[in-house]
Amino acid sequence: RLASTGRRGSQKTKNCPSRPRLHVIMEHFSVDMQGILDAYQCRDLNGWKDKQQPQQEEQRRRNNDGNQNSDDAEAFESLVSAYKDDFGTEGHDLRPYRDLLSFCRRTTTSNNANGIDEDVCINVDDDSDSYCEVLLYGGFIPRNHAARLNKECPDIDSKRVFFEEMSERGYLPKQGKGMYDALFAEEDESSNNTYKLRGTREHQLLIESLMNGNDLYSPVEEEGEEDVADDAEQHEEEESPLKRLYQAQLLKDHAMGYRIASLLMEHHQQNKINSHSSSSSQPPTDDRYLIIAGFGHLKHRLGVPECVERYLRAEAVGHPDAERRSIAMDVLLKVLPPSSDPPSVTRNNFTLKKGEGTALIGCQMMYEAYLEDSYPPIMELMANDAAADAVEGDAENNDNGNENDVDAKKGKLLKELYLQGPELLDKHILMSDEISGPFLRYDEGIARFGHPCADYLFVYDEDDDNVIEENDLKLALHATTANGDDVGGSGNDNAQSQCPFHNTQANNNDDDNQYDSAKRETLEAYENVGKTASLRGNSLRARAIMSRLGYTPDDLSYLGDDDLYNFQGVANPHLVAKIRKGERVLDVGSGLGIDSFLALRDCCGDVVADANAGDENVATDGALVVGVDLAESEVKHATKRGIARGYSVPNRLRFLRGDVETLEEAFGKANVPMGNEFDVCISNGAFCLVTDKEKAFRNVFK
Repeated sequence: RLASTGRRGSQKTKNCPSRPRLHVIMEHFSVDMQGILDAYQCRDLNGWKDKQQPQQEEQRRRNNDGNQNSDDAEAFESLVSAYKDDFGTEGHDLRPYRDLLSFCRRTTTSNNANGIDEDVCINVDDDSDSYCEVLLYGGFIPRNHAARLNKECPDIDSKRVFFEEMSERGYLPKQGKGMYDALFAEEDESSNNTYKLRGTREHQLLIESLMNGNDLYSPVEEEGEEDVADDAEQHEEEESPLKRLYQAQLLKDHAMGYRIASLLMEHHQQNKINSHSSSSSQPPTDDRYLIIAGFGHLKHRLGVPECVERYLRAEAVGHPDAERRSIAMDVLLKVLPPSSDPPSVTRNNFTLKKGEGTALIGCQMMYEAYLEDSYPPIMELMANDAAADAVEGDAENNDNGNENDVDAKKGKLLKELYLQGPELLDKHILMSDEISGPFLRYDEGIARFGHPCADYLFVYDEDDDNVIEENDLKLALHATTANGDDVGGSGNDNAQSQCPFHNTQANNNDDDNQYDSAKRETLEAYENVGKTASLRGNSLRARAIMSRLGYTPDDLSYLGDDDLYNFQGVANPHLVAKIRKGERVLDVGSGLGIDSFLALRDCCGDVVADANAGDENVATDGALVVGVDLAESEVKHATKRGIARGYSVPNRLRFLRGDVETLEEAFGKANVPMGNEFDVCISNGAFCLVTDKEKAFRNVFK
């Protein structure tokens, strides 16, 4: 809706090139509040409320005399007034967000100065690397509607009327559109689940745990997990108060997910139109989106993130308009997590950046109690305090004094730990159940979450009675340098003070840790692929993709429907490899064997060996294909398929588990000699996953 206006649409100024925009979508504002947000950003909120005449507005501007802070303060107060008086449904305290909102406002303007179109909001900063606009949006359905679903919709008919109203108001998709298919779990009129919003067991357990405090992260035995599953199934059959509350929570998540998905598609479509209508050959602007919502709506990538992806998938598959499906697919490709696919893909005559994905940042309050069971000085303090209480017995008159004294000592110990041992504080924070459970052990409890609570977890302490002052930092710096550690890097006491939490631990091992982590992640992903390779996939889609990549009808026919759907590549190496009869081929990252099978055909090694003819050993002198892959499950599947296809395995075709960075080890285990053994090497989408590419290429060349 907003992208159709001049302010939210194409850049119409001559001096403002098409640059990315940052769209900030906040749960604190309902969708109905978009008008006051638009007015706030365009510095005309009083025009929205119609309480000031133009001459009064001009007088206010003259009185401000260009004072940006005064102007921002007045605009913010007007926003708060409209938020409370004109709507009053959400009830958030906006004052902690004043700086953020004012910053967003300052990046846009409607002043008709310097020849700039008055309908266009431009960046105050002319730096080409900065965002052209930072635009604010309301994200949630008004809170009173969620309460209505919980309290006023006891049966199917009342729910049907309610959801029809929500669709008409624009909070949810309308029936007949693609996104509607992602709204409800079931559409069976005979089912008790009719008009039940689509959610997941994991999300329901999460929301219920926020209400009842259930532990979702402590490891459970298999039997216990089955018991919990049985309980959850029984719970699903009952219209319990918790279930109704969960549906009300889902209503907010679905409304925000629908809002975000719609904005993503709308902006992408507008950017495409701007790109095609412009004389420049530049691709569409690459907008960014910042979603601000409570952890209950985002934690473990459940709730809103799930809804956004489901709505985009439903639109890409089910919308009756082909152009709309194409736009949804474009957006979906961009918001899915990064993968091993290439960084861009050409669709509809322009290049899309692909797989940029999303990052989830969580905020977790840290309390001294997190360290009471792990940090020895605090443990000793608590033990001494408990012992003193036991000795003194009834010390009613001294309770408050002792409690305050203990709190002060704990605060002092925490401050010292922060200033003098940040790495140790790191360790103890990660050891605490409140952090390690949702962040590190998220898949061990009864919910078996598929993602950690966040990709980045900001752990902070907000204690007004225990503030780290500038002088504390200077003293800590002085103590460090006195011990021979030049934290500031200047070698003297005048070094600039800095926060000690600069994560210097294991600097020398950072690269190795990242290296190992990337390799483990790749191995885990493709082991999972190999384990499901026997499940039949979509051969028609595989044919379409491979045809676009340049595989011929003969290639597709040769592979057949039993293997086509396991194609994993990103291009077609055979177009440039030009494999000839009798050549020996190395396939790096051979995966499930598709390109190896074609290579075997091209080198004429696919002739089935006749054991009676005594030609089992001919393969060592002629055509041979060796596939190497990191994932054992893929190696096993490719070998099994090679045998099933009638190839001579392992004489003309063999698959080895190995790392291209250590090919000698893999070849040695398989008794394959190394050095001038191959005529050609192919690889399809594997080198992009290799961490030490130079070493890998040296091995291949060798």
